[in-house]
Amino acid sequence: MSTSKLAGGSGTRTRLIAQTSGMCLLMLGVAYVGGVRLEFGVAAVYASIILYYAWAMAYITVGFYRGRWSNRRMR
Repeated sequence: MSTSKLAGGSGTRTRLIAQTSGMCLLMLGVAYVGGVRLEFGVAAVYASIILYYAWAMAYITVGFYRGRWSNRRMR
């Protein structure tokens, strides 16, 4: 039995998109641009991690309320 409510069948696509886009665009992009190009270093890496989690949370929340499974009951 899964401890995460979003880890089951219909929630996998939303999580995949949120995690993949957040990792590729936010974590790698912000860390590289901020850390290497703008020379903020480790602070840019920490900022990219925070932005990644904020993005993933927002995307999954919107996907939950727009998805079909927001009306389902727990049995």
